Amino acid sequence: MITSKKANIISETVIFLVLNALFFGMLFLFLADVGKGNDFVENVYSKKIALTIDSLKPGTEITLYLNELFDYAEKNNFYDPILTMDYLNHKVNVRVSRGPGHNYGYIIDLKDASISWDNLKKTITIKT
Repeated sequence: MITSKKANIISETVIFLVLNALFFGMLFLFLADVGKGNDFVENVYSKKIALTIDSLKPGTEITLYLNELFDYAEKNNFYDPILTMDYLNHKVNVRVSRGPGHNYGYIIDLKDASISWDNLKKTITIKT
């Protein structure tokens, strides 16, 4: 009788440890995939660009270097525009792979702004 209780406790402990190892292994793989994924990069850059646009004062000129975005797009064999701006809805869209990309909104109106793209230097210049 005592042997069956010990065997039961040991089997429960082994099952518990195996399930925990599987759970934490899958969690680690998920977090590693999210941290290096295209969605993460698109999300971060769309927010950075939109918040930079919001911080512009009238008469300001700023140049944003997008080398890392171009590198991600080239790694994914993606040669469509990586950055698009929706002036009517005040949104920035960043795409480094096939799919919808990530949108992030900005508040200021860029109707009087001058925006120039330089694909050779991998930059965008915004003059307000």
